[in-house]
Amino acid sequence: MVDPNPISAVLDADLMKVATAVVGDALSLGLALKGGYSAFRGWMSERRNLRASSREANAVVEHLLAAQEASQKNDVPPAARRQVLLIMGAFADAWGRCRAYGFSDPDIDLGAIQDQFAARLQEHWTPAMAADHPNAAKQELYLRSLVGDPLRTPWYQALWKTLTDAAWDPPLLAPDRRRSFEQFFRLAYGTALAGHDGEEVRRYLEGLQGQRADAVRQLLVQDVAGWGARHVFGNVAHHEQLPYLPLAEMYVEPSALRTNGPSDRQTPRPVLGFLRELLQANRVVVVEADMGLGKSLTARRLALDLAREYLDSTAPGPTCYFPVFIRCADDLDAATVENMGLVAQRALHRQARQHLGLEFAEQEPAFSLPAGQRVLFIVDGFDEVVLGTSAQERMFDHLERMTSADWRCVVLSRPLVLPRSKIAKLGIPVLQLQPWSTEGAESQAGTWLSRWNFLARVPEKKASLSLEEIAARKLIELAQTPILLFMTAFTWDELGGGKVPRVALYETFFRQIARGKHEMDVRAEHGRVLDASKQLRDALLKQGIIGSKDEPRDAMLWLMSRAAWKAHCLANRKESLYRHHVEELVRDELELRIERDVVQTICGGLLLALQSDPEGEDHALLFGHKSFREYLVGRFWATQLRRILAAKGKERTKWMRVLLEGELLYEQEERAVDFLIEIVEYPSDAPRVIEGFIKSEREELFEWASEEFNDESQDFGKRDISSIEDDVRAPLRAAALAIGSMIDGPGIKAKGPRALRSLLAWFWVSGRSSIVHGSKLQHEAAELFNADLSGADLTDAQLTRSLLMGSNLTDANLSGSDLTGANLSRAHVFLAFLVGANLTEADLTRAILTGADLSGANLSGANLSGANLFEATLTEANLTGANLTGALLREADLTGALLREADLTGASMSGAKLRAAILEEAILTRTDLTKANLAGANLAGANLAEANLAEANLAEANLAEANLAGAILAEPDVGLHAIYSHKTRWPHSFDPRAAGARLAEDEAATES
Repeated sequence: MVDPNPISAVLDADLMKVATAVVGDALSLGLALKGGYSAFRGWMSERRNLRASSREANAVVEHLLAAQEASQKNDVPPAARRQVLLIMGAFADAWGRCRAYGFSDPDIDLGAIQDQFAARLQEHWTPAMAADHPNAAKQELYLRSLVGDPLRTPWYQALWKTLTDAAWDPPLLAPDRRRSFEQFFRLAYGTALAGHDGEEVRRYLEGLQGQRADAVRQLLVQDVAGWGARHVFGNVAHHEQLPYLPLAEMYVEPSALRTNGPSDRQTPRPVLGFLRELLQANRVVVVEADMGLGKSLTARRLALDLAREYLDSTAPGPTCYFPVFIRCADDLDAATVENMGLVAQRALHRQARQHLGLEFAEQEPAFSLPAGQRVLFIVDGFDEVVLGTSAQERMFDHLERMTSADWRCVVLSRPLVLPRSKIAKLGIPVLQLQPWSTEGAESQAGTWLSRWNFLARVPEKKASLSLEEIAARKLIELAQTPILLFMTAFTWDELGGGKVPRVALYETFFRQIARGKHEMDVRAEHGRVLDASKQLRDALLKQGIIGSKDEPRDAMLWLMSRAAWKAHCLANRKESLYRHHVEELVRDELELRIERDVVQTICGGLLLALQSDPEGEDHALLFGHKSFREYLVGRFWATQLRRILAAKGKERTKWMRVLLEGELLYEQEERAVDFLIEIVEYPSDAPRVIEGFIKSEREELFEWASEEFNDESQDFGKRDISSIEDDVRAPLRAAALAIGSMIDGPGIKAKGPRALRSLLAWFWVSGRSSIVHGSKLQHEAAELFNADLSGADLTDAQLTRSLLMGSNLTDANLSGSDLTGANLSRAHVFLAFLVGANLTEADLTRAILTGADLSGANLSGANLSGANLFEATLTEANLTGANLTGALLREADLTGALLREADLTGASMSGAKLRAAILEEAILTRTDLTKANLAGANLAGANLAEANLAEANLAEANLAEANLAGAILAEPDVGLHAIYSHKTRWPHSFDPRAAGARLAEDEAATES
């Protein structure tokens, strides 16, 4: 316990007791930490309450400095005195955390060694002060401490040398825990600097002139170097309801595979080292991964490592990167995609304000990129900002222009939003994070689980979890995804045996959080909060939102979901969710009239993974993981849709209004609709934590979705204006199309040829890339010419005779779709998926199909004249009778394709793969087949007159009755090795046998 009035008792005491008075004795306080993290938090609260006043503390430090250094107190500026306090306090915090998490021997009797500690600290203090600065004025020494790394100050060094003195047996700190201690110290120092205790230091920095920029940058990089002690969720100091999971302890490095590199080097490697290697030779590198595989943690870990290296270097400069961590959701928008300097300035300003409490203007020179310094821009969450295709491409063009040998950039994103054609054109390497390995305790999942056990289960005296137990419950597949493994571990004691769907995991997780928060609030506020929680429950019950058997914690869970939808809607507009938004929901939407402070108590901390931005009273609520918000949004929509289906007339319209507040599908990578469908189709034999839609409800939902999609009316809400872009029904139509298409069933049927086009018009007028989830859509003769359908999901769609000329289908998925007789002339089908699609008699004249996947597609009778099929995949495709005159098929894969009677006159097919392809009676006049692989191809009766077959592989190709008059063939010494007949026509004076060809067996037998 800290003496509540210690000042008078220690003015003539030794150094350690003075430190006790000022910041709390880490030795004695450590005794309270044996109970784990809850005791640590209690100690923190007690220490804040009992800490000496600023005036008293300054007086003690002045006395300390005078006694130990014969320094006059007037020679020491107030800010320097405060810096001593911050350093000593942070040191005590760091030691306390190390004690709490078992990084030192828990059996050490701290009380027994207190006098020894004080004596050894005395021994280290004076030499540390004198040795480094033998001739320096004391005032200058303290001023320098304000603008440098606190770990390099003599006060920290003296404390550290004392703590790690080799004479301690057993050691006071585990030898391998230096990094952990430094992480805890930096976190505590940054938190204190941003709070009331750091006000004098901040004022000093604000008053600096020439040195301020360097000082602020130093603080910024110090802050990043302390991120290892911050929680993996939200990058905050701690969570109210989650175990303490510091980044440095919990981060398990994923492996990455380069998706666009040399084929002989496609081996997964640890991502951080892979990134470093690529950054040596490339100015920009992209890291992509699906939900929950560790993109953001990897980004933060990379920034952390770079910050450590920057601070550890004796001369930060050309050899060290200055990390600039850009959180796209906060720092990037369409207006700044070509001004990364401004984006970086925003990011540094946000970091200084949120983490350090520095209230400088965004234009402060300290936030400008340092001259002559290597910089790495870490652009995290590219998928979390809404940008059109044009803006995305312009940003990557800008990154290529503005980066250099000293400035590099890493962009992290979910895959679908990336402008692949631009990335490929610029030659930017792409790394794809791989799922975690799960084989054995040393696997990535096993390593994470052992750390979870140490930090979360052992302190609670719970049995450790193993991968074998997870596998026994048939959850091992979930363990490959870090976020799902976390949720499995967190909800382990709540889940039953057997296979658990993903949404059940999320629901159990949130129920546990809602229950824990509710019970915590009740304990804190007793009957008052319990009564308020019941009022919330009763209000929801009255409106039919929850059932009569639901408890107050169920009301809390609904509030989480409703607030998540509000946050989602605000994010559409680049705004944040604040506590007052949640309070307004409780007061205005539910018409719940209770005292404001009780409303705040109910709302505060309810949203899982939402942490308060430490500024002002009305804190911004931020999600710790994007999928948390996505699940809650999907959950809210499921609840709301049930209400809509049960209502009629005006009542239905009333429930619809809340869904018109924002866009469910405001970005390509949005997963809320996936969670919604998983809830709707929740299996009846799964754990009963979720109530799925029964068959009749699903049928009603499909009918609702069909009606909403086909209803082309507009709704401008309460606005006086009536611009197309202000139509709030268009996003609902897009959501309805997605819902109706994703539900198991026949697919939505469009009622007119322009049903989809009218929806696309809203995206176009809004300057947005369209977001279309229309699998199984029945839209025959659709009028979609010049439409933007980039990234659209139209798998298994019925689009026969549709007009798609000039349309943009880049990255679209049309696999299994029926495009019989469709017109796609001059359409951009770059990198699109048309696997198994039916394009019989389709018009693809001069269409751009570069890199498209048409494997197994039916293109019989299609017109592909002048089409660009460079590097396209057409394996086993049916191109019988297709018109490919003048088409570009260089490096295309036509392995096993059926090209019987196809017209390839003048086509460019150099390097194409045609192994085992059937080209009987095909016309290949003047076709360029240089270096093409025609091994085993059937060219019987094909017309290859004047074709260029130089260096082509014709091994075992069937050239019976083929016409090769005027063709350019491989040199005789290379060997033709093809099969021919007496009716095969060869170039003038060409001897097939001399070239290695052989006569067909039946004809050879007749000849003999």
